[in-house]
Amino acid sequence: MKLTREIKTAFLVIVGIAVFIFGYSYLKGLSILDSYNTFYTEFDYNALKQASPVTIKGNQVGKITTIKYDFKTGKTRVAFTVIGELEFSKNSKVRMYDLGLMEGKGLA
Repeated sequence: MKLTREIKTAFLVIVGIAVFIFGYSYLKGLSILDSYNTFYTEFDYNALKQASPVTIKGNQVGKITTIKYDFKTGKTRVAFTVIGELEFSKNSKVRMYDLGLMEGKGLA
């Protein structure tokens, strides 16, 4: 069976799009094959940066995705993603901690 030039071009374009999607998500730090849950929290002040790590007992389980200041409440709303395998109770607490001298802060 001979493949025509159009079929070869279509196959190449589809492979290129798939590589682009996987590459873009890799550069963002997310894997398409893993599932993530998004949670939200609010702080009175903000010393966080986007893509700062979210850790549990020192192990990185996610990262901060968005940080927005709410002018009505005067608080900073932080959205972060964690691995889908983790389950939290409604009584769980999120706290900010220092990553190091030059690195800023993260969530634990």
